[in-house]
Amino acid sequence: LLLLVLCFDVTLDAQAAHRALRICNKAYKDKDFVKAKAKYNEALEAENSAKGNYNMGNALYEGGDYEEAAKKYEEAASLSDDPVITSSAYRNLGDAQYQQENYKESVEAYKQSLRINPDDNETKYNLSKAIRRLRQQQEQQQQDQQNQDQQDQDQQDQDQQQQGEGQPQQGNSDQESQGDPQQDQQQQQDGQPQEQDQP
Repeated sequence: LLLLVLCFDVTLDAQAAHRALRICNKAYKDKDFVKAKAKYNEALEAENSAKGNYNMGNALYEGGDYEEAAKKYEEAASLSDDPVITSSAYRNLGDAQYQQENYKESVEAYKQSLRINPDDNETKYNLSKAIRRLRQQQEQQQQDQQNQDQQDQDQQDQDQQQQGEGQPQQGNSDQESQGDPQQDQQQQQDGQPQEQDQP
């Protein structure tokens, strides 16, 4: 009897979650993403399902919250036992990562989607686009690193040069001190008042 009650309760929860998902889907289709997000949250509290997370990810994505959308797509992919939902979740995860300029993660998500559904031309196209952007990003990072290294080297050279200017040069001071002794004596006398011989 207890098992029957538990099964009935689970059935009611599943029905309520399914009804909530239908309401969410309508809000999503009406492009009311704020309402859809709120309703998907309610549905996910009732039942943490792959479809619920996937749809919540879509609402978040359409609202511009790509980071949270990516989390929901990951959750959907991990919960799903339906290859269509799993493949779509990974594809959308790739899209969300791409929007955040996380091209490496985007490439990996698209590859994961294609492992499940290798005939998906849209995902193939998105993968090639993400690979191009990843290469550009890596080239830019490499160029930025080279520029930073050059700036660091220039600053180090400038610091060393400034340190050298503040110290007397050894070669010149030795030559100056080895002058003509008579000339040195004359220079010393020129700087002092001369004594006159008094009778």
